[in-house]
Amino acid sequence: MKIHAGKPIGNILLTISFLLFVAIIAVAPIKQVLHVINEIPLGENTLKTYIKNTKGKLDEIYSNMLNFTSPPLVNKRTYIEINGSIARLMGQRRMNNVVKLKNEYLIAEWEGVDGIQPKLDTSPYVSGIKQLKEFCESRGIAFLFVQAPVKSCKYDKQLPMGISDFQNENMDEFLSLVRGLGIEALDLRELLHNDGLDHYQAFFKTDVHWTPETGFWAANKIQSYFVNKGILTNKNTVVQNLSNYNIDVYTDIFVGNQARKTGVAFGGIENISLIYPQFDTNIHLSGNEIDKSGSFKDVMFDMSYMARDFEASPYNVYPLYPNQYIHFNNNAAENKKTILFGSDSFGMVCAPFLSLSVENLFFGYATWSDLIRCLNTANPDIVVILFTSVNTWHLQQLADVFKDQSE
Repeated sequence: MKIHAGKPIGNILLTISFLLFVAIIAVAPIKQVLHVINEIPLGENTLKTYIKNTKGKLDEIYSNMLNFTSPPLVNKRTYIEINGSIARLMGQRRMNNVVKLKNEYLIAEWEGVDGIQPKLDTSPYVSGIKQLKEFCESRGIAFLFVQAPVKSCKYDKQLPMGISDFQNENMDEFLSLVRGLGIEALDLRELLHNDGLDHYQAFFKTDVHWTPETGFWAANKIQSYFVNKGILTNKNTVVQNLSNYNIDVYTDIFVGNQARKTGVAFGGIENISLIYPQFDTNIHLSGNEIDKSGSFKDVMFDMSYMARDFEASPYNVYPLYPNQYIHFNNNAAENKKTILFGSDSFGMVCAPFLSLSVENLFFGYATWSDLIRCLNTANPDIVVILFTSVNTWHLQQLADVFKDQSE
């Protein structure tokens, strides 16, 4: 395992944010600052209460401060870090539509795509899965729906007081409906639990996604499902054993999509791993304006996302080619089969490892409009659809594919 160490900037940023806050206050309009200072009561407890109750006044002061400070000193990132520092010092559990769980993991509030969900009627979202399964069945293609977990654990939600989340209840209902239609479904939440793995360590602390290590684990579970069905073989166990892979850990580099809303002082900063085989590989990766061949490491990773930039997501170092199906060709694979793998963004760290088990894998991230064409041209032996949560946006897009076909 290689460690690529970054600077331990989490606590540094907290300190810098506080110093910036003091510096900014120093150049704010004097009358406003004096007005707030004069209202501050004495005593530690009353001071904390005052800050909590009058944070809106500080926001107003900040708006006016923009007219008195230069852009390098005050910008959106600085403001987020200041707010995050105050929220952390005050022990807040909610900030900018992000909730901090009891175990310090961040989870987004419901915004219509992912995050904490209200109770949903999931029945309208089953039709796309049903029609795709029937499409595959009519062509002799094996079909599997994979339910990926969400960060909130079904068996230990870790929710702070006053917060409700029905993601897992919604998934239970959805899977019941799917299986009731005779559709094969793999529930990775239960497999995580049954394997005795720490559910939360399967995810990034500051981001919605699972880690590459979990993506590797999920790829093995999918392969094992088809091995058990007699559709794939697994004579070469090297591919499924993580000890046969290099793991390069980049430390203090990853600020997830939720921590970018709260700042590092509130949310934290973490590591990400690049996982690639120690054994020889020769992969051809092709698609729209993509055509490259080489080792797994050479073709899979876009290292431009590994710059230490808070606005970039290192998660995207794994194959991110939206709006198209990309073709992984691996002639050395044990199984001379073709898989079509449609997914939300969780598939980005799963599909590359699954591609090592089959000769051809077509991976589409949020590419439902092109699904029928790829099914007809790729002639897959297997179709896998993987979603995290009851992802209403993706499920509706999938249903619309078949609606458009019938009109």
